[in-house]
Amino acid sequence: MNETAQQVALPIIRLPGRVLLPHATRLLNLRGPVVRGIAPALRRERLLAIGMECPASKFAQATPWRDDSNFGIPADGEPVCICKVIAVRRLPGGGARILIRGVSRGVHFSTRHQHDLPDDAQITHVAYRPEECFDPPTIDRAHRCEELKSLLNNCTPGTALILQIRVLLEQLDLGTLCDLIADCIGIVGEEGLQLLAAANVELRSDLLLDVLRDRLRREAMSNWQPGVPSNN
Repeated sequence: MNETAQQVALPIIRLPGRVLLPHATRLLNLRGPVVRGIAPALRRERLLAIGMECPASKFAQATPWRDDSNFGIPADGEPVCICKVIAVRRLPGGGARILIRGVSRGVHFSTRHQHDLPDDAQITHVAYRPEECFDPPTIDRAHRCEELKSLLNNCTPGTALILQIRVLLEQLDLGTLCDLIADCIGIVGEEGLQLLAAANVELRSDLLLDVLRDRLRREAMSNWQPGVPSNN
C-alpha cells in the first residue's frame, strides 16, 4: 500500500519514563505554561500527541525493526500516542487536570527535544499510524489472545477471572488486547516505547509475550529460596 499517512498539527506533551497507549486512559496534572500551550487544541478537536521523555537516540534503538516506508514516515520518527481530551478541570494558578484517552498510534516527525525552551506544549506535525497485520497471518491470533490472557492472570492473579473483565477481554481484537494488557501491568521505559512503535499487531503481541514471560521469570526468581522445592 503506497499512501501518505494522514498528518495533523497537534500540541505534544512528553511523560517522564512512561508512554500512553491507544485505548488507555490517563489523568494528568498540568502546570499553567503547558495548559496555555494546549489551549488552542482544547478549543477545537481536543486532540494531543503524548510522547515519552527520552533521548532522541533511544527512539532508533527501541524501534530498529520498524518499516514505515509505505507511509512516508522517517525511520527515526518519534513514536507518540494521539489522544482525545475527555474532560478538563481548571485548577488555581492556571493549571488544569485533564483526563485523556489514547485513540491512535502516531509518529512525530522530529526527535529533537528542545529542552532549552520553557516547559510548555509545542505544536508539531504528527502522522497517524493505522493498525497493521500480516496477510496471511503468521500466528494463530485467537490462540495468541488466549496466551496473553493466561499470562495476565498469572501476573495479576484473579484479574481475568472477574466476570466483567473476562467478558471485556473476550470481545477484544489482538491489537487492542495487547494495548490494554500493557497498560494494565504498567509497562514503562524502552519496553513501553517498543510497544507504542509496534503498529503491526502480531509483532506487538510478540513483544508483549516476551515482557510478560520475563516478569514471571523475575517474580519466580525473587520468590525462590535455596532448599525449598518448587511447586511446578
